[in-house]
Amino acid sequence: MLNTLSLNRPLIFFDLETTGISLTKDRIIELCAIKIFPDKSRAMYLQRFYPEMPIPAGATAIHGITDEMLVNEPTFRERVNEVAAFFSDCDLAGYNIAKFDIPLLVEELLRGGLGRNPFEKVKVIDSVSIYFKREPRN
Repeated sequence: MLNTLSLNRPLIFFDLETTGISLTKDRIIELCAIKIFPDKSRAMYLQRFYPEMPIPAGATAIHGITDEMLVNEPTFRERVNEVAAFFSDCDLAGYNIAKFDIPLLVEELLRGGLGRNPFEKVKVIDSVSIYFKREPRN
C-alpha cells in the first residue's frame, strides 16, 4: 500500500488515549504516531503521560490504562517540545481526528506552553469523514 502513496511532505497517522472526551478538561494519557516520509521511510512516537488528574473508571474501561500505570510517566507539559517537533510540518491522518484528536492535541500543546496552533495549515485525512461521505446517514 505504501508504494501507491504519493507524498510531498510527511504524513502522520496517530491516535490518542485520554482521560475522557472533553476537549478542554480532559488530558492525553497516551500518544501513538507513525510518520511516513515521502521516501516511504518511517518514524514512530509512542509515549504515555501522567495526566495530573485521576482517570475516570469509564475511560479506563475503554483503554485499560490506570492511574497506577502512569505514576512514573512524564507530564505532557514536560514533553511538549518533543511532541511539537515530531508533528512539525506534517499532514495528519487517523480515525475521528478532525473532531477529537487534533483539537485535544492542540489544547494540550497550548496548555503545555507551545504558544501557537501548529496545525493551521495541514491537510487532514479523517477516515470517519470518508466513511460518512461514502455511507451517508439519513
